[in-house]
Amino acid sequence: MKVVKATRSDSPMSGSDLMEIARESVVRISTTVNGVGGHGTAFAYKQVINGDRSTVYFITNLHNFSSSLKRFHQVLRLAHAGASDEEMLMRAFVILGEREFEVDKIVAFRGALFAAKFDHQHDFAIFSIEIESSEPLPMFALPSTGEARQGEQVFAFGYPSFTDLGITDGIVSKIYGNHEDPKLRYQIQHSVLINKGNSGGPTVNTHGVAVGMSTWGIAWNPDGSPVSGLNFSVDVAHTFEICRQAESVEEISMKKIYQRFVARAREHVKFGS
Repeated sequence: MKVVKATRSDSPMSGSDLMEIARESVVRISTTVNGVGGHGTAFAYKQVINGDRSTVYFITNLHNFSSSLKRFHQVLRLAHAGASDEEMLMRAFVILGEREFEVDKIVAFRGALFAAKFDHQHDFAIFSIEIESSEPLPMFALPSTGEARQGEQVFAFGYPSFTDLGITDGIVSKIYGNHEDPKLRYQIQHSVLINKGNSGGPTVNTHGVAVGMSTWGIAWNPDGSPVSGLNFSVDVAHTFEICRQAESVEEISMKKIYQRFVARAREHVKFGS
């Protein structure tokens, strides 16, 4: 058994060099009901090679999964239309290479999946897939605490809107540690352009380190005037500090949750709400 993780590059890398890594390890993650749904981005950070097979570990935003809960009304509509159980089941899957891989279980901050609202610092989910390969996968390195630097150039990789994998760049504008405002706590503010679909993708410095994970942005001031360039990534070093605290996280079977949704829809059709 061999554990593969990327290490920080001693020499600065170009956007083109980083894009080559992203093509191999940054994936689209989709949640759908009967083929209709949304998507985000995830990126690999560890590979465990065992013989001719590998387990690849990914991290993404939890809201890429929790948003699927909002699609329960799709399941209800299908149930009332007489759809089969298979047509109503939600799917969570990633595309790596030319194959789709189902995401059954995730590890997330305890209690966050069903919370009405949770802090951005807890907007993470880890999952793994099994692939038939013993070849090491190019990946971005994980950061040490405090590795992000204000003013440094960073790149974001992801699948915004209806597009394929893309890259955008900017600089780190501000780094928030244990900030008094929960919304800003352990966030990295940057000028990199990110859009819906980028969520969960890596924010990478020129040394190939995924210092952050694209999560959210501000488009409007409280007075209704537009804002540009206020985008935020979760501090990945802090995320993995949380994950090392066993009592802070839980494993969740998305498959079982989706099956319960179908059962609840059937109950609604038969008995009403």
